[in-house]
Amino acid sequence: PGIVITLGTTELKLIPEDTRERSVLLSSKDRFGALVGNSRKMREAFTLLERLAPGGADVLIQGETGTGKDLCAEAIHQQSPRKKGPFVIVDLAGVPPTLIESELFGHVKGAFTSAQGDRAGAFERA
Repeated sequence: PGIVITLGTTELKLIPEDTRERSVLLSSKDRFGALVGNSRKMREAFTLLERLAPGGADVLIQGETGTGKDLCAEAIHQQSPRKKGPFVIVDLAGVPPTLIESELFGHVKGAFTSAQGDRAGAFERA
């Protein structure tokens, strides 16, 4: 149920509260933030992003490297009620599994061997 837009292997999903299928009216715009395109798939993506941004909902964007996940996230943020607040991108692809918790939640000096000082995590920075 809901709307699924696939760009390469990146999927954007919008699941309505009542989960009934709805027809999608395509955006007439050829850009959303730094994203630019005029194909049907891009206009479907812009339609979804235009609907998501003003609501302030939490959004999870997944996909392969280089598919523009960060551009989607930043565009949503810039069109949201929280646009004046901080925007923090967290790329955990190159972070060893043992350090992911520290990246997200931060750490204090000495928490592990390479912790030379206190560091705020992504959640605190956001």
